[in-house]
Amino acid sequence: MKERTLGNSASRLRASLVEQQTNGWMARSMLYLSVLRKLLAPGATLLPLAGVSLPLMHPVPTALWLINVYVREALSRLDETRARVTSIFGDLLKMDSTKKITKKLAGGAAGTAAWVTNVGNEYGQVLMSVLTAAEGDGLVDMAAGLMRRYRLARKAPPKVLYVDRDCCVAAGTSAVHQMFHEWHELVVRLDVWHLMRRFARGVTTDSHQLYSLFMARLSFAMFEWDAGDVSRLKEAKQSEEGGGRPGGEAFGQGARPSLPAPHQGGSGDRAAPPGGAGRLLGHDGQHGRPLD
Repeated sequence: MKERTLGNSASRLRASLVEQQTNGWMARSMLYLSVLRKLLAPGATLLPLAGVSLPLMHPVPTALWLINVYVREALSRLDETRARVTSIFGDLLKMDSTKKITKKLAGGAAGTAAWVTNVGNEYGQVLMSVLTAAEGDGLVDMAAGLMRRYRLARKAPPKVLYVDRDCCVAAGTSAVHQMFHEWHELVVRLDVWHLMRRFARGVTTDSHQLYSLFMARLSFAMFEWDAGDVSRLKEAKQSEEGGGRPGGEAFGQGARPSLPAPHQGGSGDRAAPPGGAGRLLGHDGQHGRPLD
């Protein structure tokens, strides 16, 4: 159960154990009956199979028992997990809040939290994750914990923090700057994905037939792939497949590199030349033209 993949639950694990246990018990029972037939004395009457008592199959533990064992095993390595999580740092951080995870809470934990806030670094690693009853509630303690972690580890404070809201203020300091008051040189910026969502606020619904096309064009207007990174990725893909000359034409004929969308961030993207988003948004209004 350590592999928390889709559908990997205690019920599914028990069903798999029941299937394996049943198959093993049936194989041993058939072996038992075949040996019993060979041990009959010559001239002895063979008893009907219905009268033969087979060894009972050992019952499989319940799903609740499996969950309890998993929880106890997780608690036994709590110190190791805490040390591993709290040793993650980064120069570029991103803080984002969502409701999707809290909707999956079941049992006694259902309805106890409304928001989950995650803080990650430039490598996609999670530094901290907290559950709160309201958006923004309790984040002061989370910020204090992050600043204390950097201070105790004698790490340099992060340079940039990307957020989904409260990045700017007309006068004074923003709410995010007040939370991370120890990091005086911290630059707070709006995350590019939420910036794109603000451009699309005029769309009445996400299911609009042009919504995905508009967001895709807006993404490519803001970012472009780094030619050096793409070239190195092609060479690595060719070496992995074991064919073609690095940088040759064999790669382009039969396969394409698997690249994430540019707006997902990472070292393989950079800001596109200025004016792309403006030209895209210029299609709006009376003089607008189709996107295709």
